[in-house]
Amino acid sequence: MERAYPSSEYDVVVDGEGKILLPRHLRAKLKPGSRLTIRITEGVVSDTLRRRNVTETEIETIARRQLESRDQVIEFLSAEGALARRRRFARRAKNMLRV
Repeated sequence: MERAYPSSEYDVVVDGEGKILLPRHLRAKLKPGSRLTIRITEGVVSDTLRRRNVTETEIETIARRQLESRDQVIEFLSAEGALARRRRFARRAKNMLRV
């Protein structure tokens, strides 16, 4: 049986002293003295993309493959499906395909 990769992603704010606090649910999983690998990415993934399960790893993979910046990938993913939700656009597009 495969186990999920033991990785968590969350957004934090750096305090005035440069400290980053782990969320309580993560602290509860860690034993004191645990060794961790921390990856820091400046900026956050919007709540809209988080709800669609978009992760920093996915953004990085797309950016590397497409030779795009992180911001451009986020903008693209945020816009994805925007036209499909607009009925007027969908109707016009459908009518164009009938011709």
